[in-house]
Amino acid sequence: MNESSRPKNETPGNGSRHAIEQTDETATVLTGSGPILQPFDPLAARPELWSRYHAFRRQRHAERDPDEPLDTDETVEGRMRIESKTWLARRVFVEEDGRMVGFTELESPKPGSPEYPTNRHLVYASLGVVGPYRRRGLGTALLRRALAELDERGARVLTCWTSEPDGHEFAARVGFQPKQVERISRLAFDAVDWAMIDRWIADLERRAPGTRLELYPVRVPDDFLATYCPARTKLMNLMPWDDADHGDIVVTPDDFRELAKRLDVSRTEHHTAITREPDDTISGITDVAWSPENPHEVEQWFTGVDPAYRGRGLGKALKAVMLRFCRERYADLRYIRTGNSVTNGSMLAINDRLGFQETRRFTTYQIERDALAAHLSGRR
Repeated sequence: MNESSRPKNETPGNGSRHAIEQTDETATVLTGSGPILQPFDPLAARPELWSRYHAFRRQRHAERDPDEPLDTDETVEGRMRIESKTWLARRVFVEEDGRMVGFTELESPKPGSPEYPTNRHLVYASLGVVGPYRRRGLGTALLRRALAELDERGARVLTCWTSEPDGHEFAARVGFQPKQVERISRLAFDAVDWAMIDRWIADLERRAPGTRLELYPVRVPDDFLATYCPARTKLMNLMPWDDADHGDIVVTPDDFRELAKRLDVSRTEHHTAITREPDDTISGITDVAWSPENPHEVEQWFTGVDPAYRGRGLGKALKAVMLRFCRERYADLRYIRTGNSVTNGSMLAINDRLGFQETRRFTTYQIERDALAAHLSGRR
């Protein structure tokens, strides 16, 4: 029983890749005096380039998530400038008519990092082209850059995800294979059955005598990370992957310290609850985040229960105590958002009982290096 949220996810070891690597790539002209591919280095970008990047992301946001809040320019710049010790990123944009019209971020583990041995064959890509410039070969040009990244890293699998019809169509044309479907859901706080929440918390003592709930209302204390991170690593690796090729997740204290720097940029609050067994074993974890830039919503990050301790209501109790805490802490709170694999029946059952309503679905796609190269060889 595990859940994790993909959109705007910051949780360590769960696909949140914000590393920065400088590059000496030169610009590439695609067609005569037309589009140009250029590297984007957050550490060196001047205000004018940042302005064009923010215009691009605002347009993509309007196309993809018009009803959702958008991070401020200051938050985006601050987070992108924080260098990761374990993951690196190459960022490339397409320029045409003096505008940034396409962008890709290619992420992979750094050699020597804890996740490198089992993830070295993977590159994760976010890729977008604004509506008026689609079907002109710009996405193909960005995929060529992704292929070059695969070859440079000695990797063999490119991973992307989308919730947009155009994205699904593009993935099918290229030859990406769907590997996992994730359901994004939202719960309205005014629809929560708070009597049921109280029962779930009270039932823990009856169903799991000796198990205690612990809540960390600010952040996980630094002196507790050495105990907490191995437990989180174990539970996160139990998440369903369905057909996706993947490596191991390794969560370290340094990951959380780096996360704290990112959260500080937007003054985001991070709350964690755990269940602890009589022998002090951490048997379950849940955590959420709240940002003053989106004060009406809490984002559920991860929930997991060790299989050895399931069937005693730990998942319900964890979710319930966190919901009650958020209700008491944030007077203007309206929603909580979460994401789950559609095959994760046990967690979906809890969320359905709570009243979560599906809002959209993301599909994770993957393509092998040779299949991508074969597709690109037939394209201009």
